[in-house]
Amino acid sequence: MCVNNDIYKCLNCRRLMKEHPVEKDYWRCMQKNCSKYLTAIYIKLKDKEVEKKNPTCTLCNTEMVKDTINFNTQRHPNWICPMCLHTLEYKENCMSNIREDANCDITPPESLSPQEKIAKAVFSILKAMEEHYGLILDEHFKETPERVARAYEEIFGGLINTEKKVESLLNTTFFSKADEMVVVRDIKIYSMCPHHLLPVEATVSLGYLPDGKVLGLSKLARLVELLGKRPIIQEDLTSDIGHRLYTALGCRGVGVKVCGYHFCMKMRGVKKEAPTITTCMLGMFRDSASTRHEFLDAIR
Repeated sequence: MCVNNDIYKCLNCRRLMKEHPVEKDYWRCMQKNCSKYLTAIYIKLKDKEVEKKNPTCTLCNTEMVKDTINFNTQRHPNWICPMCLHTLEYKENCMSNIREDANCDITPPESLSPQEKIAKAVFSILKAMEEHYGLILDEHFKETPERVARAYEEIFGGLINTEKKVESLLNTTFFSKADEMVVVRDIKIYSMCPHHLLPVEATVSLGYLPDGKVLGLSKLARLVELLGKRPIIQEDLTSDIGHRLYTALGCRGVGVKVCGYHFCMKMRGVKKEAPTITTCMLGMFRDSASTRHEFLDAIR
């Protein structure tokens, strides 16, 4: 079949595609039962009547498409495999099967960055949802894998160089003669439940009894936020905050209270908006009932 510069074929069912009325270089399959949205998968032919095929991925043997998402600033976009997300440098001599060109730059799996690995996994999830749940992967999902990968780097920032960051925060101490309780309350954080990878919206209140030195107040909030950016159960998060403060400051006591709303309870399962409260009491906060009550009264 002859292909002109205005016609493309669907990668899914091989039928003709129709240009999207709004999105430039975006095409929709004309087959009613398919309705796939794809970027153009065939090169526009200039005054030629011969169809040119896209290169084939050597890892999964899938026909590759133009990667207009990550390489749109280059003169020529790279090829990308829609199944395994491996890329190939755009070259005119790569129009035939990739395996015939030893100079093709194929990214091996072990050299993928963490963001690329996450994006690849998200793409696999979306494809599975398309196959089993009937999800329509339209233009709104065009950059979803990359967006999720970038979001995860921020959401799970507490997993990256955790000990070094915590040490830097807890080293910001000042000599002080103060011996009364220091309390910071209602620190809002977001964490993730490790069981379902769903958000936990929590409020953290903490206090300590100094013994010759105090910690910068902003560092308390930063410490709580950092430790919360991990997939961790609330009980362990509460204990981790308390023990790290107690050990680093060498204070006479530490108290931590966390009140969390778990979306794994709100969105699914029992579907109840019930707060979960956990505490960690160390030193005089555990041994002295009056100290413990003073702290709990202060954070009400």
